[in-house]
Amino acid sequence: KGKNFVPYFGAGLGLYLIKEENPIGTVEENGFGFFAEAGAKIYINTFFFDIKAKYLFLSITPVDESKNLGGFYILGGFGFSF
Repeated sequence: KGKNFVPYFGAGLGLYLIKEENPIGTVEENGFGFFAEAGAKIYINTFFFDIKAKYLFLSITPVDESKNLGGFYILGGFGFSF
């Protein structure tokens, strides 16, 4: 049987599609952002829990002013494998 605790880390490049609608107007912007992440999967029989911390570096310029949409995220999830 495999491991019950599997840590991981990684980094990459993502394409982010941003769309915001409000009474003033609509902004649609696409941008590439870099990210770094680390986490762990914890297996219990065929189910697993996934917990990760991620930092995203992403800035867009929708209307002549740069906006930083990046930052630190903590994510979690669960699933099953077969």
